[in-house]
Amino acid sequence: MSRMDPKLNPYVGPRAFETGEKLYGRDRESRELLDLLIAERIVLLHSPSGAGKSSLVQAGLIPGLREQGFRVLPVVRVNLEPPSTSSTLSFSTVTPSAFYSL
Repeated sequence: MSRMDPKLNPYVGPRAFETGEKLYGRDRESRELLDLLIAERIVLLHSPSGAGKSSLVQAGLIPGLREQGFRVLPVVRVNLEPPSTSSTLSFSTVTPSAFYSL
């Protein structure tokens, strides 16, 4: 069994819940996050790796948004480093990361 490079994927543990799966015990957090996102339109969700952010978004927030009639776009991850071969930073570091995660 090979060990993963923590720089590539610092998350160790079970996989995140997927959209459509029942997320037990996070109803209050899902509802609060949904209400906050509807009210503010942008929310920063930050917590340590493995705390369940992806599960909360995928299995809690996304179904709630759909129930409210929102069109939900695919989830993207913004966690990849820009290519080291680039001599200039003339591009967004977010763009390649988002495209690779689709």
